[in-house]
Amino acid sequence: MTTIFSYQTSSRCPAVLCAIVLLFAFTVFTDIFAQDAVQANKKKLTRSEILRINIENLRDLSLEELTDLAGIVGVSSIEELFDLVITTASKSEEKIIDAPGVVSVLTARELRLFGAQTLKDALNYMTGAAVLVSFSNRNGISIRGDQQGTLYSNHVLIMIDGRPVRESLYGGAYSAVLAAFPLAGVERIELIRGPGSVLYGTGAYSGVVNIIMKKATKSALNLSANGGSLGTALAALDGGISAGDVHISGSAQYLNQNDWKQTLQTETTRNDTTITYRQNGIGANVGLQYSPGAENNLTANLTWMRYNPDIYGGEIRLPLAMIRETYLNADVGYTRQITDAWKTSLNFTATLYENIDARQQQPSQPPLQLGPTRQSSDYVIELTNYIKPWRGLNVIVGGLANVQNGSVTQQRPMNVTFASVPYYERTWWSAYAQADYTPIEQLKLIAGAQVNSFDPGRPSSVVPRLGALWSITNDFTLKLLYGQAFRAPRAAESDVLLEPNTPGLQGNRELKPENVSTFDAELLYKHDNFQASLVYFNSIQRDIITAGLRTMGMNPRFVNADSYRSQGIEFETKYIPLEPLYFTGSLSYQTNIFRERITDGSPVPNWIARLGAGYTNTDAGLSVGIMNIFYSKVDNGVPTQGVRFVNPRTEAYNLLSVNINWDITEAFDWTIAGAHIILTARIENALDAAAWQLEWVRRNINSLPAAPGRGFYGGLTLRF
Repeated sequence: MTTIFSYQTSSRCPAVLCAIVLLFAFTVFTDIFAQDAVQANKKKLTRSEILRINIENLRDLSLEELTDLAGIVGVSSIEELFDLVITTASKSEEKIIDAPGVVSVLTARELRLFGAQTLKDALNYMTGAAVLVSFSNRNGISIRGDQQGTLYSNHVLIMIDGRPVRESLYGGAYSAVLAAFPLAGVERIELIRGPGSVLYGTGAYSGVVNIIMKKATKSALNLSANGGSLGTALAALDGGISAGDVHISGSAQYLNQNDWKQTLQTETTRNDTTITYRQNGIGANVGLQYSPGAENNLTANLTWMRYNPDIYGGEIRLPLAMIRETYLNADVGYTRQITDAWKTSLNFTATLYENIDARQQQPSQPPLQLGPTRQSSDYVIELTNYIKPWRGLNVIVGGLANVQNGSVTQQRPMNVTFASVPYYERTWWSAYAQADYTPIEQLKLIAGAQVNSFDPGRPSSVVPRLGALWSITNDFTLKLLYGQAFRAPRAAESDVLLEPNTPGLQGNRELKPENVSTFDAELLYKHDNFQASLVYFNSIQRDIITAGLRTMGMNPRFVNADSYRSQGIEFETKYIPLEPLYFTGSLSYQTNIFRERITDGSPVPNWIARLGAGYTNTDAGLSVGIMNIFYSKVDNGVPTQGVRFVNPRTEAYNLLSVNINWDITEAFDWTIAGAHIILTARIENALDAAAWQLEWVRRNINSLPAAPGRGFYGGLTLRF
């Protein structure tokens, strides 16, 4: 494997590694020094003493309430109350430091502090993640720079409370989820960087995003509205009802933006044109939990999202074009603790997806459909067993059936012909197992595998997972992880049928799944109110689905032909030096080889750095959050003939935001019908940076706007 990356071992990589190691060592040293200084001057209860106060009462509070309590009592973070528990890495609760994966978490507190408005904003705050735009504004999620020239995020799996949001037509059309998901109802977002297919199947390839929703512990309601630049208006609500064994939570969000003026050339123009870009989205989530006893738990979750953005060109090649993307995701689950050593859960999950092209005739008229209608329905029934045969051994064994159907139907206005996917029906089967064993207190070993059957006439595929976690000291932990993941062919690759004289790629039912092998080494440090991690990763992707060669005047087919190799380093830290202050930051570096010969062909910057700072004064009801994201320069990516360099090149830029929340009822000690009144103010792109991203899909033009210029926003939140 060392020869694969020999092209850079004498240049950039050692310098990068040394710089980050020195930064890691410096932050650890300064933290230890600061701890000694703070401890010497402490006159209040220690954190361990706080932990022993009414611990059972604290466990009845929600994560958001615990977070608020942490600030009130002077405990620096929620992690210090219970060591933040996650569920994504092993499908069961465990601390981040014990999880067999490279994990980042963004809590509701951080979402409020830094002012994230959409899931796209939230992911851009997280280590190793980047959300890109394309010619049709179908947003693509990249983890660790992995973006293979597709419109969709089919190397990332998004889940809601551990259940997949997966459509089989494109395998990752997440624009509606990124723009319209009701963020107000989110308790935390867990991001696993690296393979996740052993437990989650196809698409859990480069990463897994698990959105954990708030669970109602009491009756509450929060309402918010804000607006400002670019004709932006956003309204959101979240709340819950709790009565005995029944807990119901809900959230909704509406976003409208109708005045982002952009001067650029699109695929359909030959001169600079000023266009007004518009988007609107609406989403809602309802969750139910019924727990009649300690041994039984019934859950239900329903999420609906619709997103309507303008597009820059592409399939319909008309001005004022838009798409309408709709998602409905529903899950019903039942969990039973059969014995002390055996728990089982049964889930039924449905994802319905629709995407149509349309054109606005007049502002007062509804959009006119123009182009294909894309639909898919996916149903998953899954049984998972959690077994603890003896002390130190945990086993997960499960299986699922995934029933899929869908189609792309044709519209032919103005003699335009489109590629079509005839109606398809298919069933995929999977079985998986994972075990972790702790032979001694300092060592944890992990092994697992998933077997998949996509076609009865073809051999099953297997992806394995191995790992070891070593607690070197009370503060340091080393994770060594190896895993494989796969991405099964989507229907838009295997089943496409082109009509005569139609450009495009022909479907191929002989396609194999894409495969990735990844090695991760992570060193974690956690001491009191400081935590940091340093990660090295190395990934090799094979059998990437791409365009084949044109033969005998025939359209090329989709084939398994490409390869992609990448490695990089990630540094992440969270630090609370004093009670009102909070710092978070990350630095990601990745480099790659595409098709064995193209260095750094990814459209994602090699360097992405994030630095956030927060100040909270609970007596004054004031919080201020500042977040800066730095993106390094991106070269031209994969060389492509015919690219028109008509827009600005993709230079390095910073996106700086400032977010202020002021609870005036706390500041002035008001009591107004039991409500908290919170004023909000926000500045986006405070430096007014010119932000452009590579147009990496069709490559007809060189770049597209990544973010608007400086914007000012204000609003009001009511909490009951």
